[in-house]
Amino acid sequence: MSAPRRSACVFAGAGTGKTHGLITECLRLLAGADREEPLLPGELCLLTFTEKAAAEMRGRLAARVDALAAGRGQEPELEAALAAAGRPMPGSADWRRVQLRLSSATLSTFHAFCAALLRRAPPEAGVPPGFQLLDEEESLELLEDAAERRILEALEANDPGVEALCTALDLRGFRRNGLVELLVDQYRRVRDHGHSPDGLLLTTADDVDRALAESRERVGAVLAQATERAAAERAECLPILGAMADLLVGWGPATALDRAARLAELRDALPRGQGRNGLGSALKALRDALYGAASPLGAVALQLARPHEETWKRLLVELEARQRAAFDDAGALDFAELLLGARTLLAGDPAFRGREQRRIGALLLDEFQDTNRVQLELVHLLAEAREGGPRRLDAAGPTTLPLEPGLVWAVGDRKQSIYDFRGAEVEVFEQLAVAVETQGGERRFLRESRRARPALVELLNGLLPGVLGKSAAHPWEVPFRAGEDDLVAWRPEEGPPRSVERLQAETAPDARAEDRRRAEADLLARRLRRLLLPGEGTLPTPFDPPRPVRGGEVAILLRSFTELHVYDAASTLRQRYATPRRCSGCSSSRVIPSTSPPASAVRWWGSPMRRCSGWHCPTAASMRGC
Repeated sequence: MSAPRRSACVFAGAGTGKTHGLITECLRLLAGADREEPLLPGELCLLTFTEKAAAEMRGRLAARVDALAAGRGQEPELEAALAAAGRPMPGSADWRRVQLRLSSATLSTFHAFCAALLRRAPPEAGVPPGFQLLDEEESLELLEDAAERRILEALEANDPGVEALCTALDLRGFRRNGLVELLVDQYRRVRDHGHSPDGLLLTTADDVDRALAESRERVGAVLAQATERAAAERAECLPILGAMADLLVGWGPATALDRAARLAELRDALPRGQGRNGLGSALKALRDALYGAASPLGAVALQLARPHEETWKRLLVELEARQRAAFDDAGALDFAELLLGARTLLAGDPAFRGREQRRIGALLLDEFQDTNRVQLELVHLLAEAREGGPRRLDAAGPTTLPLEPGLVWAVGDRKQSIYDFRGAEVEVFEQLAVAVETQGGERRFLRESRRARPALVELLNGLLPGVLGKSAAHPWEVPFRAGEDDLVAWRPEEGPPRSVERLQAETAPDARAEDRRRAEADLLARRLRRLLLPGEGTLPTPFDPPRPVRGGEVAILLRSFTELHVYDAASTLRQRYATPRRCSGCSSSRVIPSTSPPASAVRWWGSPMRRCSGWHCPTAASMRGC
């Protein structure tokens, strides 16, 4: 008899074989390891994030099942699991039966799964029959059209609140900073996280007072440290620090608005040199403390936005109503509505939920660090304990439902959560892990990196604790956890152990950022020239002797395209060092390679307003120009 199967949340670092492990888990289920009976293919449900990932999962599972059905599959991990359970390895005939029924398994994205679920909804659920699925562009166009119409109607009616907003913001703006775009983006943020604008809390005068006081205290402590360092070094920035200290005396609702512009000027005047005896680090910490929603200037933005929040919330609520009506008229849903509709249907119709639960014998979840609160609630609704269910939900919602033992197997990596700009909440993976653990499941950690060389693994293990920190002040932060996040190299060392170089350009302590970039570009060009000259750079290979580095194997990644002109200024690499270049995404084929600019989404729920138990109206983050 095998031990009862336990649910698990698997924290898998980059290159540790996450996809291979997921498919192996599918084979274990289909072979009957850890189960009384083998899982029927039609009861297997594996959900992932993208269509590409889902197609890869289907292809890999089919290939390994085909090999087993043909009698040529080598599955040592599966054989070991079956042997530990005292079960024989299924034969080719058994795997051929699985092969014939494998198409009935569900291996899809969350959105495709929810679309299929909604098409099975009963007529009384109100789901448009044969609904059309809008893509991102169509959905955005519909929302922006609804928002613009509502704003124009308010202006025609001489609505003073909307007129005040339009005085501060253009109706349409460049880079999505107009009133229409900001309103739509905030509405989508609220909706993607499963909330309604009607539940947003407005900022109170006490909220503003508290934000101003706490930000003053926080900056005051950092400023004191920087001043102490500057005094010890007799630094030229002492007058700037003294002026900042004077501004923060009496900083509050009555004075902050008048002093904010001067504080911003002093912040921008802080030198950016390295400094000695920790002065450079202290100044950087001070500069960082003067940016963002938690800074004194962020508190001023909150104070400025507060009079407009009631109007802003009203527009969001009206936009929600118009979006619903427009979708109903078109018989359409978008990707967010697929998740919300499935969540609402499962939560509100216990009988339908029970039928859907009976379809699932195992629920496997891929890339769970890129999911959001709505998807977490969907998992709880589908994985509800079968005995005694389906249950009526209370005010706490689906996440309080007990979980079916051994049903859930979720995989993810907190450090690879990159879809915050699309509504992902990295903290939901930890919330699922806590729920699984408290109900008899377990955490597992995949730490053996099969992708990186030992020297690179060692470097990353030493680098990441300083970058990520070792503790989290907020749920959405991702600290480095020793024994969980550090990796172990699987590959042998090949060639010289050095895998990373740090090139430090020498510049004056008070050098401008532009001058520092030019010095870095010059240093990088000289290093590349040496690397690409015959007999200079070599590249270790797994099977052949080291060979020269080729130009096509060199990539230069920049933070944004705005820095590109510096590295190509005066044709540095071409004219001075004759180094060929190619730019990813550029029309020219002889420009330094670069990545596209990183997405910069405003996490307004990460502001001081999130201290309170409810969600607040997000005007402050949207009205930086008021």
